[in-house]
Amino acid sequence: MEKDKNNYLVFQSNALVEAQYKLDVLPQKIVRYIVSKIKPDDGTFKKMFYRLEAKDFSDLIGREKYSGKDIEDIMTAADSMLKTRIKIVRGKRYIATNWLASYEYHKGEGWIEFEFSSKLERELLLIKNEFTAYHLSNIAKLKSQYSIRLYELLKQYIAIGHREILIDELKSMLGIEKSEYTLFGHFRAKVLNIAHKEILAKTDLDYQWKPFKHVRKIIGVEFYDIKSKSKPVPAWLIGCLPPKYREHKEILKNLGKWLELKGEAYCTQKIQYTTSQYPTKYAEYLAKVLVNDYGAGFDQAQASLFPEPEKLGFPLDDGVQIEIDGKTYTVESGAIRTKKREVIPWAQIRQGIEEGKIKVIDVSG
Repeated sequence: MEKDKNNYLVFQSNALVEAQYKLDVLPQKIVRYIVSKIKPDDGTFKKMFYRLEAKDFSDLIGREKYSGKDIEDIMTAADSMLKTRIKIVRGKRYIATNWLASYEYHKGEGWIEFEFSSKLERELLLIKNEFTAYHLSNIAKLKSQYSIRLYELLKQYIAIGHREILIDELKSMLGIEKSEYTLFGHFRAKVLNIAHKEILAKTDLDYQWKPFKHVRKIIGVEFYDIKSKSKPVPAWLIGCLPPKYREHKEILKNLGKWLELKGEAYCTQKIQYTTSQYPTKYAEYLAKVLVNDYGAGFDQAQASLFPEPEKLGFPLDDGVQIEIDGKTYTVESGAIRTKKREVIPWAQIRQGIEEGKIKVIDVSG
């Protein structure tokens, strides 16, 4: 049975999208395939290994016929990933690491397990709203290593629709040495034009570009009219939001992203679930619900079972302390989180209080 290609979602922090490194096409696709195995709220991957099924991967990227040669190519690519240095800049922090800590292959079994560098945890896990996400199928058929990187750099700015990058900075992000493509004409022909043609033909992204000058010298590239080929957030979906949030820019931006990733039914359910939980920070909680698939299986008919927190005599504000089995937890965005990273939403808290299993010990926040 063929797997749904829309199940492969790639999440990366914006800092990782802008990181400096150079990888050929196949290693880049392998990295993103492995990343699609990670859930942003996994918590840690220090002791977790991510498996690549060689036939599944080969089918996804469009190789015509699977053979032992595929494993050989993947192994060669894995060796280059072990050696490739990646440089990440976060404000004043400069992080240098490799993509992989290790990989393991069992001869004849058709799969390889990869372990990421622990320095990449922050870039692939618990990244909240500061991330760029897309379906792996969008880059699966791209043939230029620069097309993949440029796709991500533009996808990052799709909500803004415009991005200007100095040529030296763009080259660094793409892993191009200063000594390469020193003439802008060569850079235009070998990198920008090829990427533009590929991205428009094979992905969900549309954009235009042009160089810009300082005095008479071309110093950068302006990317404009960056937009998704998919539809904008429909009015009926906006109408599912509580009235005071229907013009909230961050919420609408987030919904646009998730409509593309998961579709209308998913977004509708997450809005309904978020609204039923009465979070004090609606936009923040909705973002967490969308990322982590909280409330899976929730039905709007269940909403009437969840009365407003105030009906119990106190609001479920951030800072409220609750005791469960002798342990104290603090409310954060309308829910509490255990040490095992399990989220207990308002509905479950309410039921526990009514049954006497949960005790409210401080409502001062």
